[in-house]
Amino acid sequence: MRRCLVLFSRDPEAEARTKRLPGSEPVFATTLARVARAAEEAGFELLVAGRAARALPKATAVRQRGITFGERLCNALTDARGLGYEQVFVVPGDVPGLNGRTLLSAARALEQAAVVAGPSPDGGIYLLGLRGVSLDWIASVRWRTASVFQDVCRAACALGVAVLPVLADLDRARDLDRLACDHRLDPELRRLIGRARLASRPPSRHGIRPVGRTLGGPAPVRGPPSPAL
Repeated sequence: MRRCLVLFSRDPEAEARTKRLPGSEPVFATTLARVARAAEEAGFELLVAGRAARALPKATAVRQRGITFGERLCNALTDARGLGYEQVFVVPGDVPGLNGRTLLSAARALEQAAVVAGPSPDGGIYLLGLRGVSLDWIASVRWRTASVFQDVCRAACALGVAVLPVLADLDRARDLDRLACDHRLDPELRRLIGRARLASRPPSRHGIRPVGRTLGGPAPVRGPPSPAL
């Protein structure tokens, strides 16, 4: 069965700029590279819709068509099916925890259901997979809102929906704190997230960022390092 992964994403610089997350470019760049690696590990062919194609020159670029996100998504799914793919999966480029195991789980779930969805903590989804179903229901989903997962489950209920474990995405500064607590992430990502967290903190009123120690005071007791994505 031919499977493809459609990546909807900006390039890392545009992603960080649009989301107002200074210093997070390396996080998004690493996440894009991990998505490409995950697709290869899972045996998916990778299509890229958006400016992330610049960062992944080996992937197949597909043009986004439509005004709203729902229209662009529906057109991308239609185009992928037109290329002969029987299972089509769509992911964004801002989910650091996405890996090959996730995609393989999604593929297995889609063998039993017509639709598979991966929920995000904020009510959105980080993965949508389809197998041989009409796309008419996509228009009823309130995309880019906190109701996306709920709407997908309701609209596709009659088709059969499989749900994956929750994975956090990176949309705003507070998401860095959430991701920092995700013990499933590897040391490289935790290090990059830690740097992004520091960069996203506002400076003190004197223009100097706090460093966790008062001059002349005793050195703080240091515990074990905490995961920082």
